Amino acid sequence: MNDLEKKIDGDLKLHQSFFDAWKNEFNTERPHEALGMKTPAKFYTKSRRKYKPADEIKYPEGILSRQVNTRGYINYRGRRVFVSNAFNGFNVGVDEFSKLQSRVLFANNFVGNIDKIILSLLQMRNLLL
Repeated sequence: MNDLEKKIDGDLKLHQSFFDAWKNEFNTERPHEALGMKTPAKFYTKSRRKYKPADEIKYPEGILSRQVNTRGYINYRGRRVFVSNAFNGFNVGVDEFSKLQSRVLFANNFVGNIDKIILSLLQMRNLLL
């Protein structure tokens, strides 16, 4: 990816076209030492397994369900709060467990707490557990 750093001005569409060209060269033209000086395209085979999307995550009664948008944000209390790009397209749970903070969950996994005053996900050192 260093090949592309600081070389592209313009909008996202232009950036994508440069990335697509780089990806094609990387996979079909450049030999890789780890592959015995062959290209990744020589090794690629389409999977025989059919893609099965993940089931929608259901949260218990009393826990709000919020969908994470393509930029990693949820809508909470009329504002957008950044949670993480890792959850794009999925629902996270928001447990309003105290007056000051709400707990964010992904399935049964703790993600972090939202500070209800500044409406921001807190760093670990500021959490109420």
